[in-house]
Amino acid sequence: MSKPLIFTILLIICFFLPLHCFVMGNNYGVGIQGAFYRYQVTVYGNSFIPYTNEVNYVIDGVYTGVEALSVILWGIGGFFLISATVLFFRTIRFPQMAVRSTGILLVTAGIFFTGSCIARYGPTFSNPAGLSIPAGYVVIFMLGFYLIFSKRLQDSRTDS
Repeated sequence: MSKPLIFTILLIICFFLPLHCFVMGNNYGVGIQGAFYRYQVTVYGNSFIPYTNEVNYVIDGVYTGVEALSVILWGIGGFFLISATVLFFRTIRFPQMAVRSTGILLVTAGIFFTGSCIARYGPTFSNPAGLSIPAGYVVIFMLGFYLIFSKRLQDSRTDS
């Protein structure tokens, strides 16, 4: 299996990978959140919340302050993840485009996802609102930094 194919598969997995797991305050519930969804289990039942609903909550004023900021930062991170994926697919057809730019976009997405978590849970990823375990960010950062610093992958893309 070629390296570009492996990275294509990893980029697609990033869309479905749970980026962080969370526990709501006072053990009210638990959940996972991916780039464009949130699934949570609470005492009131299970909920699958697409990112579009979260945006509507911000627009309708259900989410305000820090919660709204967190949703906005999460959306910006999602935008950079989509941009990185589109750019990576463009480099398949146009190898002269830098693979490094894709890595920079991925790291930027990871920074915004982390910023969203910090906005909601604080710099220690824990506050009275709950606890966050940012497990999936590691994959995005590792993939991004590998694309930035991998000379071999860039060479294999330009040789095609």
